[in-house]
Amino acid sequence: MRDKGIAFVIMQIGNPELDKLYDEIYVPAIEKANLIPKRIDQDNSGYLLKKEIISFIEDAEIIIADLTNERPNCYLEIGYAMGLDKFQNLIFTVREDHFPESKNFQKGGPKIHFDVSGYEILSWDKNELNKFKNSLTNKISRRLTTVKPQQKGVVKKKWDQNWLKDKREYAQKKMDALEIGRQMEVLVSTEDHISLSQTQLLEIANECQMDILGWPIAPVIPHLPIYSPKPKVDGLYSEIIRNEGVLSFDYTYYLKSGKIFIAKSIFEEHHFKNCIIVPIRIKRSTELLMYILKYYYKCGLSPSNKIEIEVRFCGIKDNEISYGSEGFVMRSYKSKENESYCKLTTTLGDIENNLTDLVYQLSNELFVLFDFFSINEEQVESIVNSFVNEKRNAF
Repeated sequence: MRDKGIAFVIMQIGNPELDKLYDEIYVPAIEKANLIPKRIDQDNSGYLLKKEIISFIEDAEIIIADLTNERPNCYLEIGYAMGLDKFQNLIFTVREDHFPESKNFQKGGPKIHFDVSGYEILSWDKNELNKFKNSLTNKISRRLTTVKPQQKGVVKKKWDQNWLKDKREYAQKKMDALEIGRQMEVLVSTEDHISLSQTQLLEIANECQMDILGWPIAPVIPHLPIYSPKPKVDGLYSEIIRNEGVLSFDYTYYLKSGKIFIAKSIFEEHHFKNCIIVPIRIKRSTELLMYILKYYYKCGLSPSNKIEIEVRFCGIKDNEISYGSEGFVMRSYKSKENESYCKLTTTLGDIENNLTDLVYQLSNELFVLFDFFSINEEQVESIVNSFVNEKRNAF
């Protein structure tokens, strides 16, 4: 017997009539169809609401969208569900006076937007709510026979641990020889299997470089033999040691299956001794996510494709966190841990639409190790927006 799925309800919140409708009609109708009802104001976990709404939309077997009072946020969430190709999961409802043919329709009052006017919409009348509840239960039950249950667990394809161990040891040996102490590792994998040739990988990797912070997150230099990426049976790799006033190491391995492995020195290593700079980390996280978005779109993936991102920093013990030359003097925040780790499971559409939220998560997983240092979402958003606007032509 499978676990119960969820039905996510999109509707105006804080309206007494609709709140009562949810409690007395939607909840029992959903439960009768053997689903668990969810509404964002009653079922959030205290995290970022935009991200939780997206998570509910992605996971829901049924999405009920009540269009009453034509709230913009409701239409936005419906658009996201449609962008995920979840048309079959959507059930539209609305108060009957929103139809122009209704005797209760008021000119200039709320109405159905033309975007969804061609879809089947179940209407409700406040004087016949029991009839509506029965119709809704039947509609949910019938719809469940045509939609596939959502999969539990997101990225099925795991990393080959022997392969990963070999590449980590190789990169570490190189960085030890260069006396590089602080490093960043990134693993990116996709839900769907990709099959690309070495030539395609090189072309995509080269096109996706973004010269944003003076040196891209995954540099590829095909026109210089000393730096030219090397083809391998399972993909290709790029290895660049730069020692032109600034010593840096970048090792990127692109697998034909679509996975990316990155091991690199961090910017602060030879610019800010024993110090992690807040705006630089936020900008680098932004660049990483933008790179991933661009890379997988060029691989032909869709906005609904799920991506798993793992980011690890090493060598941060006894480092302090600061704005450095970027800004403010602050009290000492020192790390007692040598490594930080963050794992995100998201979609390309989520990266595109909720970039700040994801950068916030990546950044805070590192910052918290520095004596609980934190930066609020508004500050992150300011840095992210400034960064993206400055380099808008990166896309």
